[in-house]
Amino acid sequence: MATAPAAGQEAAARPRRILVTVTQALPDPLTAVELDLRISKKPVEVTRVFQPQERPVQLAVLIDDSTGPEVANSLPALAAFLRALPAGSEVMVAYLRGPSLNLVQAFTVDLEKAAAALRPPSSNPKLAITDLGQLVLDGLGHFPITPERRQQLLYVGYAVPVRDAVHDPALSRAISEAQGRGVAVWAIQVATRFAAGPWESSSEGVERLTEETGGQAFALPFPPTELEPSLQQLRPLLDRQYLVEFTPPADKNGQRVTGKLTIAVRGRKEVGLLYPQR
Repeated sequence: MATAPAAGQEAAARPRRILVTVTQALPDPLTAVELDLRISKKPVEVTRVFQPQERPVQLAVLIDDSTGPEVANSLPALAAFLRALPAGSEVMVAYLRGPSLNLVQAFTVDLEKAAAALRPPSSNPKLAITDLGQLVLDGLGHFPITPERRQQLLYVGYAVPVRDAVHDPALSRAISEAQGRGVAVWAIQVATRFAAGPWESSSEGVERLTEETGGQAFALPFPPTELEPSLQQLRPLLDRQYLVEFTPPADKNGQRVTGKLTIAVRGRKEVGLLYPQR
């Protein structure tokens, strides 16, 4: 059996992977030597950068089953979005019904089959989500432990209010699990008159979930509009997404250094990046 220090050194040396998304088109693709990655301000060795075409997408779509026509009317656009994912991508479709996740299509490379699994939400307010953090955790549980694709989750539904977005236990666990797995969370939030509290406060949980995992939240104004404009913004982001492999730095005891993770592009500080805010 490995001693505690030896086990800690082994964990510190184990490569980690995160998704890094470039927010604007670049003339040339990113390379490992260009990325300045740091943890707690300590330089981190980037060992490999997988180009977008090297790793297809593995996308879990979680749809709030209490939503109304704004989602139902957008199903053709959502189906077209799934069909247009890069070759070799996998898609899972599930509906969130109150406290439960109803899986209607497990991960499949048959994108047409995944698109066909979409159905209009029930529009039943009794099925409103009560704990988005726990439902995201349930969704993450369907991803394989050993990733072969760029793993991400897309939440489509109402903004879900939380009492304290910073300290909500389930939300924090979901963020930690997504960060550990290297899963970016995206969201298309639909404004609703039935959301508890003001729109700004009711979206804080979703915004924290997406920002801290390396994704982004797209908010639809009230009255609700179609999802297609948000999907059109999301697709090029996925096309500019890199899987970055790095070796975490170790302290003098061989333990992995933890803390705030930052990434910049050397010589191009103006380049916008989305990445896990650890």
